[in-house]
Amino acid sequence: GETMRLRVARSDSPEGPFQDIGKLLLPDEGFTIDAFPFKDPKTGKWYLYFAKDWLEHDHPGTGIAVVRLSDDMQSIVGEPEPAVLPSAEWQVYERNRDIYDRTFDAWHTVEGAYVVFRDDRYWMFYSGSNWQKETYGVAYAVADHPFGPWEDAGTEGGPLVLSGQGRPEVRGPGHHSVTKAPDGETWIC
Repeated sequence: GETMRLRVARSDSPEGPFQDIGKLLLPDEGFTIDAFPFKDPKTGKWYLYFAKDWLEHDHPGTGIAVVRLSDDMQSIVGEPEPAVLPSAEWQVYERNRDIYDRTFDAWHTVEGAYVVFRDDRYWMFYSGSNWQKETYGVAYAVADHPFGPWEDAGTEGGPLVLSGQGRPEVRGPGHHSVTKAPDGETWIC
């Protein structure tokens, strides 16, 4: 199948229409999905969080990378670095997965990053596992800089924010956003 890769589209209005400018954002990367641009309120610099595959890792699979965006938002500055990679059993997407001309005993997945700045720290919410399984859910990691290092403690037993486990009415919770409610104080997902 065709490789999924991130491209750049531009518009003069948030409502669109957006036009593809004909440029791959990460031409040296293969599989890239779930782009999330984040403007650091401390520096005004833009960063891009996205999911890509990490084959040579303790828990091979899809993980979240970060790279700085140029001021024109049409190219990257530097090389992508790992942000949050899979690290827990609940993040298994599929066992005995045939991909990249190999069979992986367990293919793990964390994806769908969304970052907020609160209490002088960066909070990354992300999805993990396989959206078709009840183990899929939302967890978080915390850092002092947009590049990390990201602390992901406490998620070994499962997603801490939202899960479909034991809740058949909840399917595929993830790829979410976080914002303040109309009261200006309450955070909602």
